[in-house]
Amino acid sequence: MSEKLKFLFDNHDADGSGFLEHSEILPMFKRLAQQLESLETSAKKRNAFKGSLSRIDDTSLSKLADEFETASDLDGDGQISYDEFETFMESNELMNKFLKIMQVRRASEAKVL
Repeated sequence: MSEKLKFLFDNHDADGSGFLEHSEILPMFKRLAQQLESLETSAKKRNAFKGSLSRIDDTSLSKLADEFETASDLDGDGQISYDEFETFMESNELMNKFLKIMQVRRASEAKVL
């Protein structure tokens, strides 16, 4: 899980500063929302998902990104270090479930290849 978190963090640290700044957080949430939509579509094709995830609009994504930034910026310096990111992701139940789902999905995709 630690390797996956590091990859996710590095992938969204666009300027390579070692921190996630405000301008990098919203694009990260947009990509995560796209991945969730893709997971839902795949599950529906396999009849493994009967419910419906509502599409997340830009206003809701902005709000989620702001809440994430506030909750994960433990020292209040306006940027999120990897340690802060890891602490938040591992302690947040929803994020933890999402990461586990992504891990299972990638493993099953690798088997197909």
